[in-house]
Amino acid sequence: MHDIPWQGQAELSSKPLVPWKSVLASTGRNETVGRMKEVKIRVTDSATFATRYAFVTVDNAGHMVSLIVLLRGLCYRVSLIELLPLRFHKIGLT
Repeated sequence: MHDIPWQGQAELSSKPLVPWKSVLASTGRNETVGRMKEVKIRVTDSATFATRYAFVTVDNAGHMVSLIVLLRGLCYRVSLIELLPLRFHKIGLT
């Protein structure tokens, strides 16, 4: 949101995150499920309509992990598998 300049960036960055609600399937109640902010801008001067850009968070949805962290974890697991050979024939999987 902040690294690459784009039309509407200053306006979106200056807005606070506000709660957004949704009906929860587990309770049937309309509850706050995250935070959001949005702007509506014309992408070009000749655009006939505004486009909505939004930044949204979702509570209790886990977290983002960068690709390098995922690759490190995968390499670690692969190295463990190579160090600990499995004997599938002992349990009839060969």
